[in-house]
Amino acid sequence: MQQSYTLTTVTGATEVLIASSNARLISIIPQGTATGTVAVREASAIGGGSTARWTVPTTGTVFTPGDAGVSFAGGLTVQLSVGGDTFGVIWGPKL
Repeated sequence: MQQSYTLTTVTGATEVLIASSNARLISIIPQGTATGTVAVREASAIGGGSTARWTVPTTGTVFTPGDAGVSFAGGLTVQLSVGGDTFGVIWGPKL
């Protein structure tokens, strides 16, 4: 079975819903200015106030949490701390 990945571009400091359930985070890649942090949350909707599972510094580096990615059964949101930053979030369905 061929794995399916999706690239979602995230720009600005607003929380973005990547998937409402059963997601797998593969990588977060800078696609422009990268000066703040990226908060990664397990949540099925934005604005839930859940604690970040990771807060990743964005100093121009690629964040890859393991070869097979990391599963988020409860959904996946991403929020940048700086409005001018742009990142690509590579994700797929939870295996």
